[in-house]
Amino acid sequence: MQKAVKTTKTKKNKVITTLQQGNQSESKKDIANKVTKIKADTKSYDGHRQRVREKFLKTPQTCGYQTYELIEMLLFYCNKRSDVKPLAKQISSYFGNSVQAILNTKHHELEQFAGIGDNFLCLLKLIKELQLRNLFENVNNTPQKISHFDDLIKYLQVFYRRHDREIFKVILLDAKNNIIADEVMSQGTANQSAVYPREIVKKCLEHHTVNVVMAHNHPSGDANPSKADIEITQNVKKALATIDVNLLDHIIIAKNNIYSFRMEGLL
Repeated sequence: MQKAVKTTKTKKNKVITTLQQGNQSESKKDIANKVTKIKADTKSYDGHRQRVREKFLKTPQTCGYQTYELIEMLLFYCNKRSDVKPLAKQISSYFGNSVQAILNTKHHELEQFAGIGDNFLCLLKLIKELQLRNLFENVNNTPQKISHFDDLIKYLQVFYRRHDREIFKVILLDAKNNIIADEVMSQGTANQSAVYPREIVKKCLEHHTVNVVMAHNHPSGDANPSKADIEITQNVKKALATIDVNLLDHIIIAKNNIYSFRMEGLL
């Protein structure tokens, strides 16, 4: 009887061992198949990426590329193991196919997309900084003289493009409108900054200024002056008049428009 029981236990153990070996064998096979598939997919993606890069480098005029195609190429350097074209199309569509909107968006808006991490955000910020520095250098390489209103606006737009808080500055000029100094007078919150006429007068006396242009930004996007903007303009104008300095203009820079006190007849 004891021998029969022992024989039964032995057979049962053999069956369990066989099943375990079968499961292990099957598991290894599944893993092998997955590895093979991953290698095949990776090879396919690598081939696609190489073709896209070669085409881009050989294309004289790249303005014909769609926004999602440019974003896809950026994603090549951030996600090396998957097809990023669907993600690029999602991002492009979400921001209305606008490169400017993508470059200027907050990080948290991009982080909502699965597959976007620090590498992509860092790369995007780097591109934006290079773009701004290129624009700023181009402006600064022009003669330091305000000959045309458009030159002044371009100069201010490049400066304020990198700021999301209100900044008040004065551009001090000589009798021929050569720029003597460009001074930031105050930095405030997203919607206001403190300005003191006596401080502007002090700067003008230090630099023997003849003419002044004031400027500040409205990060909210609305270039129209507030009641406080109008009051400070009149107060500064009166203060400068006491030292025979002319206030040529007060310019407000917003995201897509500007406001000139001179052109609107308020100076």
